Amino acid sequence: MCEGQGDAMRRLLIWTLALAVPGGGAAYAQEGVAGTWQGTMRAGQQDLRLVFVVSGAEQGGLRAMMYSIDQGGQGVSASEVLLRGSTLRIAIAAANGGFEGELSADGTSVAGTWTQGNASLPLTLTRATPETAWAIPEPPRPMAADAPAVFEVATIKPSNPNQPGKLFTVRGRQVLTINTTLTDLITFAYGLHAAQLEGGPSWMNSEKYDVTGQPEAPGIPNQEQLRAMVRQLLTDRFQLAFHRDTKEFTLTWTPDESQFSGLGVRVPPPSNDPNAPPGLFTAIQEQLGLKLESARAPAEVLVIDRVERPSEN
Repeated sequence: MCEGQGDAMRRLLIWTLALAVPGGGAAYAQEGVAGTWQGTMRAGQQDLRLVFVVSGAEQGGLRAMMYSIDQGGQGVSASEVLLRGSTLRIAIAAANGGFEGELSADGTSVAGTWTQGNASLPLTLTRATPETAWAIPEPPRPMAADAPAVFEVATIKPSNPNQPGKLFTVRGRQVLTINTTLTDLITFAYGLHAAQLEGGPSWMNSEKYDVTGQPEAPGIPNQEQLRAMVRQLLTDRFQLAFHRDTKEFTLTWTPDESQFSGLGVRVPPPSNDPNAPPGLFTAIQEQLGLKLESARAPAEVLVIDRVERPSEN
């Protein structure tokens, strides 16, 4: 090998090593963050213990499971786990939230913030050891298919008018609703649209309630069991009585561009501007050559015969 070739090979080797060092460092950092992290967050008047179990993903990168062990301990998969330098980000799409923080120099803690919706709370995670790790409760089993779908205990209280949002969920074995009207409960229980309810007092749509129910049978109810429980609650506590009928409805459609994938249709936003692009139905006719016509179809309705404000708890 001549001297010029030797110099070239040495320069190539140095360049290759220079490229390899950052990659090796990033891989070590990814591995270094794997493990169990835990911390306590103050949410209102309650302390919530959160546990994140971070591990390597099969396709590379990281994955994580989150456990809120004071709320039943059911695991929630992270939708994204990223480590950029010393910044760790764990997104939990199912909770509309996530955690972001800075890894300490010794790799034993991450100081950051838990964000959910528009609310943010400070949260510091520490690396757990087998001796310090909190016990994660066993996830509850599904409710038996033949179990009685009724509440053993249920409380119904007027909602706090200053509390925003609406919630219908299961936490552990508790069924919770927040800011739900009687119309909300009926439409959920019977799988209807609000337009499929006829009659009833005006307060059905305006007065809001928080419901907390404990099922009689053990296990987590599925959606049909949950609907059956709410139906029984409506009968027992709201004295709901109704009969079924059929009514014709004008069919409506709320489109978006995802429904026209690959067709090149652009859905223009509504506008009163006379110079704005044509509306959706005009756009469909012009771009696809399709003409949409309104139509009516029969659907079942529930006609309210009797209903009362909820009985005392």
